[in-house]
Amino acid sequence: METTFYLVMNVLRIYAIYLLVDVFIDKKHISSKLFFLAYAAFYVVNSFLYLIYHSTVLNIATNVIPIFLITFMYKAKICKRIFVTVLIYAIAMFSESSLFALCKLLNFNRIIVYSGFASDIMMFFIAMLAQAILKGKFKTLSSVRAIYYIVIVFVPLGSIVIGHFTLGEWDLQTLVVAAILLLINFLVFYFFDEISTAYKYKYEASLLQRQNEIQLSNYTEISKNYQESQKIIHDIKKHLYTLSQLSNIDHEKADNYRKIIEKDMDSLIVGFNCTNPILSIVMSQKISVAERENIRVETDVEDLSLDFIDDLDITAIFANLWDNAIEACTLTDVNQRCIDFSMRQVNGFVIVNIRNSCADDPVSKNGRFVSTKKNHKGIGLSIVSTAIEKYNGLFVTDYQNNTFTVEITIPVPVK
Repeated sequence: METTFYLVMNVLRIYAIYLLVDVFIDKKHISSKLFFLAYAAFYVVNSFLYLIYHSTVLNIATNVIPIFLITFMYKAKICKRIFVTVLIYAIAMFSESSLFALCKLLNFNRIIVYSGFASDIMMFFIAMLAQAILKGKFKTLSSVRAIYYIVIVFVPLGSIVIGHFTLGEWDLQTLVVAAILLLINFLVFYFFDEISTAYKYKYEASLLQRQNEIQLSNYTEISKNYQESQKIIHDIKKHLYTLSQLSNIDHEKADNYRKIIEKDMDSLIVGFNCTNPILSIVMSQKISVAERENIRVETDVEDLSLDFIDDLDITAIFANLWDNAIEACTLTDVNQRCIDFSMRQVNGFVIVNIRNSCADDPVSKNGRFVSTKKNHKGIGLSIVSTAIEKYNGLFVTDYQNNTFTVEITIPVPVK
């Protein structure tokens, strides 16, 4: 019975190791079956040698060496492979030693310590917590963050407490209780992963819909410009003839007529063009909207490809920044409406600044401005912040002298 109990719990420990390796280094393009076989072999070798030879040195070797060998299925340099191997083994030792000391201090049932039940549950808890924090699941599920904190702490600790009161000796009851607690831990985190994925798809779908709306609006603008151009081209000969006749009669009138023609021609040019087509569409559409709202727009943009940022994230960042700026300006006196936008690359960082007039003090939460309107959740700025954090960037807001400023700094990956 003791052997069966160990084999059941060791499955959880090997899975926790898999989760920890996945947190710190990226997988190579290898089939899932090969990954499963590698970890299955790790489980078999580790379990067999532990049960046959009760040697501390051999036990360490059968943990450290397989983990290090498995890291070669991931993309990392040798130094990082060694670091990850040592770190994971240190986490395992911390789980075991800290719980052993705690159980001894509180005079808990020793079977949950010696059997590895408590330490394996704790290691699984640490692995899931690392996944949640470092893989960004808290950001995806920010609306249920408090609930998840409670669940992720309560389930493993609750399992250990239940184990203390029920795992009294090596028998069938012990094995059944351990299997049920193990299943509960798996199911809770499985359901969280499913919910997290659903929220992620919902978030991406909303951004994709927004991007399509912006593109449709931009294509409508292009179509309108095309129709206007057809009218001007159709009458260009008449305009040139009229201009030549005026130049012989009245130079001032001819000059004014020429300026009118130039203004009509300039209106046909699409507002913004750069290397990145998505950014061109977003900027063109938003600048056009701003100008229709009588907002003075100034841009100073270095032509950057931004190829390391997903198209959906480009839409999320720039569309929401412009929407917030335009909305704040529309609440300001017409003569004071302005948006200044700049983007440049400095020392390996893309720096984006957008300043807009703002009549009312913006609403802040937890030290960060979230909206320029009362009773407003500020979802736009929240989406921008989430997208920026995805690329390890910084998102800073400021408000002074009726001017709201957003500064974004994103590191450019080294190729």
